[in-house]
Amino acid sequence: MTKSIIRNPQQEDSVGQTSSPQSNMIQPSSPAPELRRSTRPHVPNKRYMDYLLLTDEGESECYDEACLTSDSSKWDLAMKDEMQSLISNQTWELVELPKGKKALHNKWVYRVKKEHDGSKRYKARLVVKGFQ
Repeated sequence: MTKSIIRNPQQEDSVGQTSSPQSNMIQPSSPAPELRRSTRPHVPNKRYMDYLLLTDEGESECYDEACLTSDSSKWDLAMKDEMQSLISNQTWELVELPKGKKALHNKWVYRVKKEHDGSKRYKARLVVKGFQ
């Protein structure tokens, strides 16, 4: 859609002369040029991999992996602590699942926390996967 403005031929210019309709038409501009994308491949920063290696504590990704590690007793204790905390805080109550409804799935998230004295604390969190 192009717009054009045509002045009335009876209107006067600032000089005092009448102008013709052709000289007062605004010409449509050319369409905007397409933006071009770089064709260079994305190369991740090499320092990122170094950072990952330095900060990786070897934490388990899932319950099965946590049970198979040498620290499985520490992870088990952390999961029991989390469950006890959820129960004591009355986070939920067990009820019968209504017909036609689906229960939300959950998973365990494991982290090794460093204490102020330099010791390690094994922390487990039970989280709901609400995206399902």
